[in-house]
Amino acid sequence: NSFASVVSKLFRSQFIAFVGNVLWAFPVALLIIYGLDVLLNHNFATDKSDTLLRDLNPFESKAILHASIAGFFLFLSGLISGNVANNSVFYRIPMRIAKNPRINLILGKKTANSLSNYYSRNWAGIVSNFWFGVMLGATGTIGKFIGLDIDIRHITFAAGNLALGLYGKDFVVDFDVFLLCFITVFIIGFFNFIVSFGLSMILALRSRKIDFPEVMKILKVIGKYFIKNPV
Repeated sequence: NSFASVVSKLFRSQFIAFVGNVLWAFPVALLIIYGLDVLLNHNFATDKSDTLLRDLNPFESKAILHASIAGFFLFLSGLISGNVANNSVFYRIPMRIAKNPRINLILGKKTANSLSNYYSRNWAGIVSNFWFGVMLGATGTIGKFIGLDIDIRHITFAAGNLALGLYGKDFVVDFDVFLLCFITVFIIGFFNFIVSFGLSMILALRSRKIDFPEVMKILKVIGKYFIKNPV
């Protein structure tokens, strides 16, 4: 039950993260494209609006495949974060920063402690997010270079692209098109999460040498917990 509780908390936190991404990315993208339109008197989204909306149609694009690729990169960024955090502990880097004589001499003991705490809390996340950004940004270009139709779809970009696509069409789109694109944003988020979470779970279970029958027991426990606590 404690394991199922952890899984439920993870799902809830990821769901809130997805909702937060959409609630921020959509209006920010809309604000930026509107600001450019007002300043430069040109709607830059018009030419790309059809493509942006088509990319949010899972029947006419590879949105689910590309969302899964982004999920794989999320998994890799998690590994990077864990590796950096483990190295930080193993090599006692925060303590070294706090005790470094040059830092203490030049910046003072208080600043050295602040730098140590900042490193301990944030460095793993900074490194993993940096490489996550590199992976997301490079995939489409590499795909074109090697002639493969590979790219990424992340819920944040998808929400922003929906805003740009609608603005480029002056918000004149069929309701079923809008509804499909809106639903696809969350489908993309689901595959971002399920691929990342699934790969992480497989790695964790293998590291514990948990075999298939035990995995089935775990899934049953999670299922029972969900039935009892669906909210």
